[in-house]
Order: sequence, then structure tokens, then C-alpha cells
Amino acid sequence: MAKLSISLVFNKDLLSKLENLESESEKIYLHMGQRFPELFKELEQGFTESSQLISYFAAGKSGAKNLEEYSLVEEIITEAKEVIEEAAGFFNEMQERDNVLFSSINKGIDHLSSLDSRIENIREDSIEMELISLNAMTVALKAGLAGRAFSYITDELKKLSSRTIIYTEELTGSGASILKDFLEFRKLVGEIQAFQQRFFGDFQERLNKCFDRYNMGVKKLAEILFGVIEDAKAVKNPLYKIMEEVQLQDIIKQSLDHVLLSLKEFDLDSEAEYNEHLLDELSFVEKIPRLCQDLLDDISRKIRQSRDLFSINLGDIRSILKEVEDQRGAFLEYFTDQGENELEGGALEQMFAESVEVLQELLSGIDRSMTGKMAIGRDGNRIINNITVLTTGFENFFEIIDRFYAIEVASRIQVAKQEVLQDRTETVNEMTRLTARIDNDVKEALRILKDALAKIYRIINKYSDKVEMEMSVVRETADCIKKSYDRLMFSKTTLADTLKTFSVYSERFLSLIDASEGDILHLGMLVKVITEIKDELADVQIRAETVKIEVLRKMGLQEWQIKDNKLQTMIERFTIFSHKQVAGEIGGFEVEAGSEEGELTLF
Repeated sequence: MAKLSISLVFNKDLLSKLENLESESEKIYLHMGQRFPELFKELEQGFTESSQLISYFAAGKSGAKNLEEYSLVEEIITEAKEVIEEAAGFFNEMQERDNVLFSSINKGIDHLSSLDSRIENIREDSIEMELISLNAMTVALKAGLAGRAFSYITDELKKLSSRTIIYTEELTGSGASILKDFLEFRKLVGEIQAFQQRFFGDFQERLNKCFDRYNMGVKKLAEILFGVIEDAKAVKNPLYKIMEEVQLQDIIKQSLDHVLLSLKEFDLDSEAEYNEHLLDELSFVEKIPRLCQDLLDDISRKIRQSRDLFSINLGDIRSILKEVEDQRGAFLEYFTDQGENELEGGALEQMFAESVEVLQELLSGIDRSMTGKMAIGRDGNRIINNITVLTTGFENFFEIIDRFYAIEVASRIQVAKQEVLQDRTETVNEMTRLTARIDNDVKEALRILKDALAKIYRIINKYSDKVEMEMSVVRETADCIKKSYDRLMFSKTTLADTLKTFSVYSERFLSLIDASEGDILHLGMLVKVITEIKDELADVQIRAETVKIEVLRKMGLQEWQIKDNKLQTMIERFTIFSHKQVAGEIGGFEVEAGSEEGELTLF
């Protein structure tokens, strides 16, 4: 009797492929199911940590619920305000004392305002005296022997005038130097006074406004960042959708179990004889590939559905991530980017720069004020020494004036004695007038110098004593302001560094998202495997039909109606009603109503 060759109908490798398909699909969905709770954990942790970080700077302690609670920046600014308030009180008292002294110094300097003109008068009179001597010398030479004595006198007058001009130039240089020192001295005093008036007038108010703007700017920054965090939470919705879809794995597993169950029901004995049982079995084998193909179509559809849903929602997640990252990047660029200088930098730099600029101006001004005050004492003593030297120079001038008077007397005698010189009387009178003017200018210059010397000496000594007493208090005050400045710098630097690394999504979260995209690619590969298995099942069906036709021919039959209930019995173990319906349609029998799908496994 003829025997059946099983290999012509069913390849055992098909079962291995299906089992591997079941294992791989379960692994992929299981990975997704395990990964997404971890994604949510990372997400919530990122939200919490970033919120706490922002709150530390702008809303008080970590986890602060609103922006009204005490914050690091607010604490630093409050301390700075207290320091500035104490400093303002001290400097106001100091200013009142300084104003009295500055007024006295200016009065002392005013006494020297006419010194330069006095020296210039002496020089001009000396030049005029020299011209007179030259004219007189010409007349004396024309007079011949009678004018010899007068010629000698006018020559002496010329030499003395030249010496006077040179001496006045020296005094002019010394006087100009002193006047320059006076002008710088007055400027220094004026700058110190102007600075103190500016500071005492509105400095405290300016600083408080700057501090308040900086503090409100940081709070605004925090509000924006909290908004970024809220926008970042939009990823939760697509994550929930993916987690819901992952639960489909239980149905896919049940469906693959049905396919494996169906294929394992093949009972073709290699020694089977051509009989009715063989025809029933071949008819069963003929129908099973169709059933399995329909089930695999359903599995493929579900996997493709999962793949598409995963892809769409992961795409949405990526879009949200990019949108949040772009928003974060633009925000950070706006708030932290630095230009060529602070005013060209980002908003954080601009907010901070205003407060820092005022504090720096204050520190610089205090330093300039105290340095200037010390310079007033130092420069004042130097000016006193220079005035003393110049005073000595003017006192030495009287020797020259005495010589002028002697020449004037000798000239008057010669003019009276020599008839040829009678017309030179007016020249001698001019000499007398110029000598008297020089004498008067020298005496006035000496009076100015001695008066200024006495006043400035008294004021400078008193001022130096006061500055020395104030210096220790000022240093302590400046140190407190410097500490406030450093604390403000610390808050800005720390905040800027934090903002540069600020991120709502952790690296771990992004890594898990990347891994999920890899699983989507694997799902696509499973669809290809299912297609290959369906093709093999189609071959099984064709081979079964071919063998069945051959058996029918040899048994002298045209067709065969299956007589056993093997298919009905097998599908009783199916857990998905739609699969039973498919089997009923293929086998030509009805199935009892049941649930549409199997139980779902919740992750």
C-alpha cells in the first residue's frame, strides 16, 4: 500500500520560526513595558529637580511653592541694602563735615587767583624797563663824552632789566606750577565734593531700585523657566498612549499561541496509509494554513498598528523635546549670552550689570574719595612747601628793586647835570614809575602768598587729622560693600552656570527614548518575518492540496468532506473569539459567542 511522505507537506523549521517570532515580539513589548515606567520616573524626577533648582534662586528653599518666599538672590540683596543704608548714614555725616572744610579750602585758593597776573605785571614792566634802557643808551651815545656816565647807568639798567626778565620767567614758571597745582587741587576737592553730593543725594535710592529690578528680573526668569517645565510636561500624553499600546502584547502572544497550537495539531504519520483518516488529516492540514495566515494577518496588523502608534507618538515626543529644547536654547541665549560688553550681553547680564555697575561705581567712588582726601593733605603740604619757596623768591626780588631805585636816582642826577640830557627827564620819570609798580607788585604777591600760606597750612593740618580718623571707618564700610558686591557676583555667576546646564529632560530620559526607537525598528523586522512565514504556510497549503488530490485519485474519489471534529475541538482552546470565528468560516461551522479579545496584561 502507498505511504505518505510528510516532508512533502510540512517543514518542522516553520515551528522554530514561529516560536522565535513569539519570543522576539514578547521581548520587544516587554522591554517597552519595562522602559516606560522608568521614563515616567526620570521625567518626574527631572521636573522636580529643575523646579527645585529654580526655586533655590528665585523662590526660596528647594521645593518652594511660589515666588513670594525668600530666595538666595533676595537674601543677598537684602543684606546689600542694609550695608548701603549704614554706609549712607556715615557718609552723610562725613559730607557735612567735609563741606565746611572744602569751603575753607576754596577760600584759601581764591587768595592765590591774582598771583599769576602780578608776576605777569612784573615781567611786562621789566621788558618795558629794558626798552627804556635801550632808548636812553642811544641818547647817551649821541651825547658823546657828556653822556658817558649816563651811558654806563643805562647799560646797568639794561643788564638789571634783563636779569629781572629772566628772574620773572623763573618765578612765572614756579608760579605757574603752583597755580597748576592749585587748579588740580581745586579740581580734586571739587570732584570729591561732587561725588559725595551725588552719592548722598540719590545713590541709596538708585541702588535700591537696581537691586529691586535685578530681583524682579530673576523672579521673571524663574517664572519663564517654570513655564518651560510646564510645556515639557506635554510629553506625558504620548507616553501614556505608548504605554496603553504596549498592553497589546498579551493579545499578540495569545494570537501567536493559537498559530503554534494549530500547527502542532498536524498529525501526519510518515507510515500513514491512504484511507479516510488520512484524507481527514490532509483536509485539516489544508485548512490550517489559511487559518494561520488569517491569524498572522491579524498579528501583523496589530504589530504594524503598534509600530505606527509608537512611531507617531515618539515623533510627537521628539517634536515636544525639540520645541522645549529650542525654547530652552533661545531662553538661555537671551538670558546668558554675553556680547562684547555687559550692556551688549544677554538679559541676565543686563539685569545684573546695572546693579553691579552702581556698586562698582560706589566702591570706586569711595576709594576715589578717600584717596583724594589723602591726596588733599599730601598735595596741600607740597603746595605749602612750593609757596614757601616762591615766597623766598619774591623776597629776594627786593635786592633787584633796590638796584632799580639806585639806578633811577643816578639817572636823575645825570639828567640834571648834563644839559644835553635835559630832554630825558620823562624817561627817568618812567623808570621811577616802573620801579614803583614792580615794587608794589612784588609786595602784593608776597602778601598773597603769605596770607594763602597761613590759611592753607591751618586748613590742611585740620583736614589731615580728620581724614586719618575717618579712614578706618571708611575701610570697614568699603569692605562690607565689597562683600555685598562679591555675594551679588556669586549669585549671578552661580545662576548663570546653572542656567547654562539647565535641562528639563535628563540624559537618562533621552537615552531611554533612543532605545525605544530601536524597538520600533525591530517591530518592523517582525512584520517582515510574518510575511515570510505566511509564504511558507501558503506552500504548505499548496503541498497539502497536491497530496490530497493524489490520494483522492489513487482511492478513486473526486472529493472529500472532512468527517472528524478535530478543527472544532482545537479552537475550543482559542482565547480570542474572532480567531474562533475565522476557524468556523474556514471549517464551515458555527462558534458560540464569546469575548472579542483575551485578557490584557497591565504593565
